[in-house]
Amino acid sequence: MMKWFKQQFNKWRHWLIPAPPTLDKAPFLMEELAMAPSALADEMVMRFAAGEDIQSFEQLETACYDGYLAWQHHDFVHDWLHNPYAVYIVVEHQQRIVALISGRMRHRNAHISHVMVLPDYQGKGLGKQMVQQWQALVIQRNIECVTLEVRESNQAAQHLYQSLGFTVIDRRENYYFNNHETALIMSWRNRQMKQFA
Repeated sequence: MMKWFKQQFNKWRHWLIPAPPTLDKAPFLMEELAMAPSALADEMVMRFAAGEDIQSFEQLETACYDGYLAWQHHDFVHDWLHNPYAVYIVVEHQQRIVALISGRMRHRNAHISHVMVLPDYQGKGLGKQMVQQWQALVIQRNIECVTLEVRESNQAAQHLYQSLGFTVIDRRENYYFNNHETALIMSWRNRQMKQFA
């Protein structure tokens, strides 16, 4: 009897136990957006992330945030698989992910969750180019505004965002888990937004 049960179970296993999700398919919105890979200086390429890139995100975050992990590997995987509004853009150099911008783009607003550039690649304008690409996609989608959080001590990032039209709209005390630092909430308005009647 047990042998028969095992045979039946194995015969119908694919119906009873769903296959684990794969990272082959990009989040829904990334498939709708128009962005061709673009060549940058020094043979770097900016493009939408692919599922296999996710394995490098945690290492990138560790290097960029002095060992602090706001998101772990499973957080990126969960977001990729379950957030249809997720957008991930990477910069690749010699088959290595050296920078990432990610977040979400909803119908009326967008939010940037991560802007990360490996320390050896900082100062080359990659952060600025990624944020500008994000703004271009926001304009393409006719989204009203973009928000992000930045550490109060991160003056370089604040100046970058301000140079791209972001303004401080709020503060969140004790926002960052690792050192309870204050976060500044910054916002950028899409001045090219088309108004619908």
